[in-house]
Parts: sequence; structure tokens; C-alpha cells
Amino acid sequence: MIVNLPRRLPYDYTLQFLSIINQNPDRLGSKSHLLICDAEDGLINSCSEKRYRIPIYDGVFPQSVSLRSSGNPIYIALEHELGPISTGRVFGDIELQFKLHASATHQAFYGLNVTHSVVVNNTGNGIQAQMIRDRTALWNVTVESNEGIGFYVKDGAADIWVNDTSLSHNWIDGMNVSYAGGSININGSRFIENRWRGFTFHQNMSLPFLPLRQEIIIKGRPSNNIFYPPTIFKGNFWGGIVIGNNCLPEIGNFYEPKVLINWVQFLQNHNHPAIDVFSCRDPQPAPMTLDITGNVFERNTEVTVRIQPAVNILGVINSNQFSYNNYSALLIKNSHHPQLKNRYADFTIAKNTFKFNKGPWIINIGLNEDAPNQKMIFNQQNEVTGNEVYNPFPFLKPRSTPYAALIVSSSNVIIDKNCFRNPQADYEIGTELMEHAKIIDARNNNWGYTKPDNFMHRIFDQFD
Repeated sequence: MIVNLPRRLPYDYTLQFLSIINQNPDRLGSKSHLLICDAEDGLINSCSEKRYRIPIYDGVFPQSVSLRSSGNPIYIALEHELGPISTGRVFGDIELQFKLHASATHQAFYGLNVTHSVVVNNTGNGIQAQMIRDRTALWNVTVESNEGIGFYVKDGAADIWVNDTSLSHNWIDGMNVSYAGGSININGSRFIENRWRGFTFHQNMSLPFLPLRQEIIIKGRPSNNIFYPPTIFKGNFWGGIVIGNNCLPEIGNFYEPKVLINWVQFLQNHNHPAIDVFSCRDPQPAPMTLDITGNVFERNTEVTVRIQPAVNILGVINSNQFSYNNYSALLIKNSHHPQLKNRYADFTIAKNTFKFNKGPWIINIGLNEDAPNQKMIFNQQNEVTGNEVYNPFPFLKPRSTPYAALIVSSSNVIIDKNCFRNPQADYEIGTELMEHAKIIDARNNNWGYTKPDNFMHRIFDQFD
């Protein structure tokens, strides 16, 4: 099938799926895909540049597909591979029904588009979208003081945009998304003093929807751009951001999940972490990319960033500021989950500042011991200074669990080229290992003194 509209204008196309029937059983091993391409000039049934290759499963609806033409016609074709068990012909029928929307105004088709609106003081949720498959967008919207969730998305698979919007003072979450997947983009928005969390995501694969991507992108204002509105999570009573179950589906796992949180302000969130990430524990064909970069964390009252357990993740925590938080700053720990030692994990923690925080520890990091596919590096001038570390049991001397500025709980963590000086802590670094023979590499760090005699007693290891 070729879609050929007049050439003088570029078009934005959206395919909206209405019915999916594939009568070829899984036992045959056959595969069906819908191809969407730029067609070659003058050729019939020819694909010049492939845009999408969407797997087709019986009764499973892919999210709507949007693309912009380059002036050429759009070629749409159904591709079927017979598989290893075959008689040389297609076993069952394959039927697709879809609508094709075309626009010459550089606008794709939206299922819900709320713009320049005020949604306040309602007795239920502010905005609710269910079983979505089309683009959903909020732009310059005030959703406040509703007696439920500010913006609630339940079931489906679609891309979601929230730009320059206030989701604040709601009785439950500011924004709650529980669906199969898609791309969630939050830019320049405020999540302030919601009674539960600012933003929550949980993946729900129990219904017949197929996402074509799995992305959560939350971005604020870079320090070099004063004209861009900030993204703020402030004063939420159950924490800032929760990233729940985020596993690749059993079918259609052709993408890599991503969570990007950049240049966001997390201020005075209570009772739960400012960022709480629950990683997928099942075997995965690809790890989730987690990027927490350039954020500001101030005066939060719980563990500021928690990733526990930390598996199936390729993580970067870079150039963040942790200051004046009242109960520790960073927790990445797998030691309570020994059954996950064969899962993948790769973390880089670099160029962060941890100053004037308070807690029984400031940083607590570690993966599974003797895990062949797990590693972590804490390096490149992480500055851990001026923090207050207290012993919550002052009349008990710590034996296996130290109270230190930095606690390391596995030997596959490398501590390199960082700065430590915390006069209000008994220990700068402490080890929490099950096997005393293990070695943690913590060379080439600045411990605040030029002579070892001045800081060796501030290291808690198997000799304490």
C-alpha cells in the first residue's frame, strides 16, 4: 500500500489501529510485521528508508504511530515469515484495520490535547485518560487542589507530553501513569505539595497493548538557559518520583527502556525518597538506561535517591548537588537480594557534591558480591564534605554495620579520586562485607589530611 498525497507540502501521518487479527498460532514460530517506510520514487512495493517495523500479535494493539514525510510517498506493507514449521503457505489469515490521519500543518493526531486550561478543586481526579493509544498532551495547564490524582493515565500504550504545567496541591499524586508503555516527556513543570507523590509510573502489561518504546524523560532548566521554565518537585508528602515495575514485555521486546532525569529541582519532599527506582528483577534482553544528571536535591527528609535492588540497569549519576538533606543522600544496595547475583548492573557515580547532609550514613553503595556481570565506580571528584553522621544507637558500639559518610557493601565497587572531609562523622568510609577477605579498592582519594596517621582511624574495616 502506497500513500501518495500532493508533493508540494510535507505531511504528518498518524496510523491509528482499530482491529488486529493474526490467526497464525505461536507454535508455528511464524512472525508478522507491519512495515512503514518512505517509498522510492517510481517504484512499486519498494521501501527506501524504514521508519517502523511493528510486530503483529493477535488482539494486541500497538500504540498509534506518527511520522513526518520527507516529501516522498509513504509505503505500508505487511511482512510475514513462515517460520520453521511450515507447509510453504500462510497457515491463517492476518487482518489489520487502521485509520490513517494526514495533516499539512505539522501537527500529528492527538487523542487528548489540553492547552491553556485550569482544572482545579474537583471532587475526583483532575484529568483522567484510560485505555489510551494516541498522543496525549498537556501544555500550560493548571491542575491543582483536586481531591484525587491531578493527571491519571490508566492502561493503554501511547506517548505523553507534559509541558509548562502545574500539577500541585492534589490529594493523591500529582501525576500517576499505569500503562503498558510509551514515551513520557515532562518539561518545565511543577509538582508541589501533593499529599502523595509528585510523579509515579508503574508498568502494566496485563492488557493487550504494545508500546513501541519505553522512555521516561523528565527535564528541567539547564544552568546556562535562564529563559527555560524549571521543573520542580517540592514538598510532596510521599516523595518526589517513583519509577515502579519497568520490565520489557514478553512479546515485542525490541526496544531498550530509558529513564532520564536531568536538571530537576527536588526540594523538601517528605517521608519517601525524592527519586525511588524499582528495577526489574526478571532476566532481561537489554538493561534499562538510567541517567540522573545535573539535579539539585535540598532539604529532603528521607533517603534522597534510592535504587534497591539495582539490577538490569546501566546507570549514570553525574554532576548532582546533594545538600542539607535530613536523612542520607544516596542508597544503591543489592546485598539483601543474593538471588540476583547473575543479573546485570553497571553504575558510574561521578562529579557529584554531597555537602551538609545529615543521617546515619550519607552514601551507601554496593552490588551483589561475586557477581560476574556487576560493577560500580565512584570516581572523578565526588565531593563528600561537611556532612553530619550520627549513631542512632549511641550506647552501642558498631560492629558489622558502621555509621560513616560512605558505606561500601561489596568488593566490585571502585572508589577513586574523590574528596572526603567530614569532621562530624566518626568514620569517613566503612565496609559492610560478609567476607572479610574481600578487598575494596579505595586508592587515590583525598581524605582531608596529608599524613595517613591523621585519617587511618577514620576508616572502618575488618580490623575495627
